[in-house]
Amino acid sequence: MNILLFNMMFLSKENLQRPIINYLRNNVDTNMNTNILKEKDISWEKSNNYKNIVKKYFYNYDLKDIINKYDNSYAELFKIYGVPACAVIINKENNDVENFILNKNLILMFDAGPMFRYSFYKNYKNYCIKNAINKNSFLII
Repeated sequence: MNILLFNMMFLSKENLQRPIINYLRNNVDTNMNTNILKEKDISWEKSNNYKNIVKKYFYNYDLKDIINKYDNSYAELFKIYGVPACAVIINKENNDVENFILNKNLILMFDAGPMFRYSFYKNYKNYCIKNAINKNSFLII
């Protein structure tokens, strides 16, 4: 009710007074730019037991291939607000990326593709993605 009276009081005048404009600008939440993902909202985590994480968070992948194929590897998990959005499977011997296991819905929901690629290239400069599976999805998303 107070907001309605407050609005009616100032809508009748042609120009709002400068202190009222400053108050509204500083104290009213406009909900603009609240969904922008920041660098503090994402994290990378190394995991040697990534197969259980893939089972829990990545539903669309054939787990038989992942469990049997990548024995000499570990995963770097890209997390958004603590939830895994991508598992980058890396070979321990030569630091080549073997596979990108993506949760595309989560990445697209937060528009995290550019931040994902930026943080990957920033943290893992020396890793080769040339022969990686799902490389195109990583580069496009």
